[in-house]
Amino acid sequence: MTHRTKRAGRVAAFLIGGVALTWCALRPSSFVTGAEAPNPSKDLIDATNSKFKFEGSQTCAGAGCHSEATPAAAPKPLANEVTTWKRMDLHAKAFSKSLADKKSEVLKKVMEGMKITSPITDPQCIGCHSVNVPKELQGEKFSLREGVTCNACHGPSEQWRTPHGQAGWAEKQFEAAGRDNSKLLAATGLYYTKDLLARGNKCATCHLAIDEKMVAAGHPVPAFELTYYAQIEPPHWREPAEKYFDTRQWLVGQAVCVREAAHQLKSRADGGSNAESMKAANSQLAAHVEMMKAAIAANVAGLDGAAIGKAADAVKAAADGGFADAKAASAAADELAKAADAAAVAMNTAKPDEAMTGALIKAVAGIDAKPLGAFGIEQQALSVYSLYNSWAKATGKDTADKVAEIKALADPFTGEAKKKEIAPDDFEKLLTAAKGKLPG
Repeated sequence: MTHRTKRAGRVAAFLIGGVALTWCALRPSSFVTGAEAPNPSKDLIDATNSKFKFEGSQTCAGAGCHSEATPAAAPKPLANEVTTWKRMDLHAKAFSKSLADKKSEVLKKVMEGMKITSPITDPQCIGCHSVNVPKELQGEKFSLREGVTCNACHGPSEQWRTPHGQAGWAEKQFEAAGRDNSKLLAATGLYYTKDLLARGNKCATCHLAIDEKMVAAGHPVPAFELTYYAQIEPPHWREPAEKYFDTRQWLVGQAVCVREAAHQLKSRADGGSNAESMKAANSQLAAHVEMMKAAIAANVAGLDGAAIGKAADAVKAAADGGFADAKAASAAADELAKAADAAAVAMNTAKPDEAMTGALIKAVAGIDAKPLGAFGIEQQALSVYSLYNSWAKATGKDTADKVAEIKALADPFTGEAKKKEIAPDDFEKLLTAAKGKLPG
């Protein structure tokens, strides 16, 4: 099994179906605002107090920088980061190419339902599909058409572009900021994605929740698992030399997802959403909660199982009551978000090993995901796959006879197969086959 599998079909399906509802034609340069529009770039603007400009990817592609044709040998930086992103990463097509075809029925449906006339200028679209910043913060070679480009994830580069070329500069700055990503961002504009909590926070902003009005209009709802997507993303970075890094990433990612899904439920409860909308939000939340419960069952140090369990039970009680009491649902979701946030911080310093990873695989594989529906089934499959990859990479015990069954577990959520929901009984057969190949 390849631990960083280049499963372009899966990435393409996710970006095209769940993130990249785009229309290619123009090149707007104005900052588009909207009260309900998600805009991670605005978060970066606010965090830096509008001090730094956002630049285009070509500012990172100069000779000796990030545009080499092939990667450099470790421990040097890859040096082909922009090349890889541009050629292989669907984030680079999130604005201009993913759904440029005006024949897209999904896009037409969403546009009609949301009364959107131009997705390339609508804040509900470009906030997550590009870098939506005001003209005065648009720096050298800036272009919305680059989609989710370097500055979208790494912060406005005006001040850090030159010094970060010094070996170890970013790491030293992060340490000097007390390993506090918000302080580093405010001081330099750099968003340090090697910090897993910062990474999870950034990715979940667009990849976990879609506005309920857009969902009602036909926008696909993505399922997100941080380690799985990191493992299949065309790698334009080097991960730290940490043996069970992906296990820690899974723990942080699940905690972040619980927090963000709980925020989504609270927002809908507070906003007067109907019960069906709250149930839909809860189906996503419940899937991630079960993954966290598996981590608690695996005795992961640092997890406050009591706090998470109590808050999760309160959310379940609200769900069992059909979300008739919106205030109770909001309060329960808020408590769960707080518990999950504390868990995310704790998991960022966790020290997983072979025993912990094996226990997590066993606990996740043992979940009865059927009652959780499609989100639960997908989370279970992607989590088992991700954690197994972490274990196999660290131990070197991966063997060909194990590959087929474990790969098959994730395959229903890949490419063309993703277009139709797998029947629970069919998934159970795949899970049973995979269990026989799992460690422990």
